Amino acid sequence: MHSEMTSHQQTAKSSGWNSCCTPRILKPIIIVNIFNLLQIVCGTYLVIFYAVNLISDTQTDSGTIDPFLVAVFTALCRLVFITAACFLLFWVGRRPLAMFSGLGSSAAALGVGTFIYCRYPVSEPTDTWIVTVFILAYVATNTVGFFVLPGIAIGELLPVKVRGRFGGYIFAIFNISLFFVGKVFPSMLHVMGPHGAFWMFGISSLLGTLFLYLFFPETKGNTLEEIEDYFAESNVMWLTRKTHQSKNEPLTA
Repeated sequence: MHSEMTSHQQTAKSSGWNSCCTPRILKPIIIVNIFNLLQIVCGTYLVIFYAVNLISDTQTDSGTIDPFLVAVFTALCRLVFITAACFLLFWVGRRPLAMFSGLGSSAAALGVGTFIYCRYPVSEPTDTWIVTVFILAYVATNTVGFFVLPGIAIGELLPVKVRGRFGGYIFAIFNISLFFVGKVFPSMLHVMGPHGAFWMFGISSLLGTLFLYLFFPETKGNTLEEIEDYFAESNVMWLTRKTHQSKNEPLTA
């Protein structure tokens, strides 16, 4: 009796794992994982962890602004804009928010990197505040999209029957990757300099925006069943699928 139950459990488990290899499950898992990894290299968390280092490395020893004060500004900025994002998610689709966040983050990061490269080391009060404004613009635009959307994507893209199981795996992969990148980033910052770090953030944000534009589906206004049926289709890119449907039709139309 016990062996029969064990065999039945193994068969059910094997069948469950086989069902997880279907497109409606694999596609959203891949999209969310890539989005999470792009979020890391875009600097979303690295700026939080190393804001003081990034500001300190842009100035001379007698810098005109306290880097700890800038770190406080970035934390307040993130608080304000994550609150704004909570309201924007009710009014704006996920894709427009992601596009705005990615392009805004890229422009601000490339801008601050180029400015630091041209004026390094920053010593004039005006130049220091320009760098600070660029960094706050990066934090603001990054927060309203790239910071909040990966977590939301897990709840909206993954099917209900695998969300708990694979949600845990996705967070595990994300945190292990974040730990690794967070550990090596100080060495990268020493080699690249602050301008190189922000250039990396800007280019990664641009690549992330392109990826989301091509593959990230719009979930606002669609049911979980419609989203699952969309991933079950043979199409891979959202852009290709969208050209075959009316703007007001559901995903499955």
